[in-house]
Amino acid sequence: MPLIDVKSLETTIDTWLERVEIVNPAPKRRTDDFRSSAGMASPPRSLSPSKRQRVSCTDNDAAATPRPTKIPCTSIHDDVSDIVSLSISQISGQSGQSAKRSGQSGRSSPVKKEAAMRQASELPLRRKPLDELLEAEPQFPDLVQFIKRLADLKDKEGILPRVLEQHIRSRATLSDPIRDWMFSPRPEEEPPEYQHHNLYVYERVRRICKASQQCNDAAHPIHEVEWNDKVHAALLELALDTAAISNPTRLLVYHNITNVRLAKEFQDRDLLLKENRVDYGIFLAPDSDSELGQRIAMHQRRQRDSANALESHSQPQPQLHALHAYEPDRPLAISIETKRNRGNDGQAPSQLANWARAHFRAISETLRACRDSDHVGESSGLVHPLIELDGTAWHISFAIREGRHVTVYSSVRLGSTETVTDCYALLRCLEQVAWWCANPHWNWWTKILQRCG
Repeated sequence: MPLIDVKSLETTIDTWLERVEIVNPAPKRRTDDFRSSAGMASPPRSLSPSKRQRVSCTDNDAAATPRPTKIPCTSIHDDVSDIVSLSISQISGQSGQSAKRSGQSGRSSPVKKEAAMRQASELPLRRKPLDELLEAEPQFPDLVQFIKRLADLKDKEGILPRVLEQHIRSRATLSDPIRDWMFSPRPEEEPPEYQHHNLYVYERVRRICKASQQCNDAAHPIHEVEWNDKVHAALLELALDTAAISNPTRLLVYHNITNVRLAKEFQDRDLLLKENRVDYGIFLAPDSDSELGQRIAMHQRRQRDSANALESHSQPQPQLHALHAYEPDRPLAISIETKRNRGNDGQAPSQLANWARAHFRAISETLRACRDSDHVGESSGLVHPLIELDGTAWHISFAIREGRHVTVYSSVRLGSTETVTDCYALLRCLEQVAWWCANPHWNWWTKILQRCG
């Protein structure tokens, strides 16, 4: 058996290691230091003649056996920086999600708002069914008759113009059948402009209905703002334009008041109920020469003179509603809150009820300035209708100041924007809403400001 030259073998191994380091200059593990520190001797490595030479990770070895993908060879510094960057991004994402969840959890739920309003020390909320309001017809005769007319329109009787019967029947569909009792009685005299106006209204209703179907498409959900622009605002504008034709001396206007905040003096002291907004408001718009317009101007002039005499500019000025620095000479008649159809999240009823409480605070402040007259300055019995929109469906409730409470009576379905006949029924209901604003509500403000002198 031939003897092995150990020195020659060590020289060969050192030469091979140097060649390996030149080919693959990756950092070498300090195993020798580890073993020496542990008191272990490192055994000599033996060179295997049949072993394939290690290649750099950047070389493309076609004969290599397919293996699972491994992490590419990089320096330790690159690995550490990548891990740190990944950890920071994960932490940032988790903290962002946590903050988002905290914001969502911090947002007050309808249940908490309802409980806070019921337990409020000032103007606590009560909810009652509408039947109890109908039983109080002697106290609210105009309101009860108004509600009954709204309820009758749900059957769609007489909602379509008879002069367009042939035109409307030619466009009937299976999903929206046309019945003879849906048409109004034919008037004895029909001026030419009457038919032109009805045709104009019909085409606008069809456009609103088409826009509503597009907005309500579950496959292509849209934002609430688009609902408001294309459907809700268009229908409100059409209803008020039609009402102005029948009663041109008592005009109404609607405004998008989403970005208008409540005046501080009318906000609730409870932080849970302090901030509150609604989407639309319908206002009385009396001409400056009308009786109501002159009464409003006299009332506000007298309040400014009183404030100047007392030098109390810091005192809140009585307004005709609770909005901050917005339409100060136009009373707010109707409040409207819109929501997309999201499974009845319950936000709209709470928003509207809390809004009505702020509205009644403002009216009480206005009437308190009239206590030097015969009027006692109480807003008890004042009615403020609240319209709630849930996707295509419209409902109306009635908030009434009853002593120290605010009672909300719910609700009457006004209609929807799903079909042409549904839109017409809803339009007729909104015309009745406009009638209530321009008559009973208008008369209430005129009577109150007369008593204020």
